[in-house]
Amino acid sequence: MLAHAGISYLRACASVVGSREALGWNVHVELPLMHQAIELLLKAHAARVDSDFSPKAYGHRTLSIVRDYADRVPIFFHLVNDENATALLTGLEASWLSVRYAEAAVGYDGPDWQMAEEIAIRLADEYFRETGVRLLAHHSKPIGKNA
Repeated sequence: MLAHAGISYLRACASVVGSREALGWNVHVELPLMHQAIELLLKAHAARVDSDFSPKAYGHRTLSIVRDYADRVPIFFHLVNDENATALLTGLEASWLSVRYAEAAVGYDGPDWQMAEEIAIRLADEYFRETGVRLLAHHSKPIGKNA
């Protein structure tokens, strides 16, 4: 369920980002959607490798999940060692509450959205490889381990 919910947030964010030309930037919506999509996919991976994983125990601290499970989830190891990815996760964490409750204005640009989308898709692809659960349209054919 965590992974499916993460994909729903990713789709919602893609829809909002896709409407920028007509409606303009929606930072107060985009950033929480970006964060939630990645957070839920990270939690799905952690729950997959740890039957005692408690999603609520981490709150919205995505980087903590990545660091704590980097030795058990290969994609987490790559994320924690990617300076740009950790900077994005740190920024999304910081903006989670402040932007949602209009206590701050944080700006992200196209490359940030692209990186967030790439991270979410990589997480979904890895989840599919490990579980066989199809989350995205291109998961209709086996990839990686399931090939």
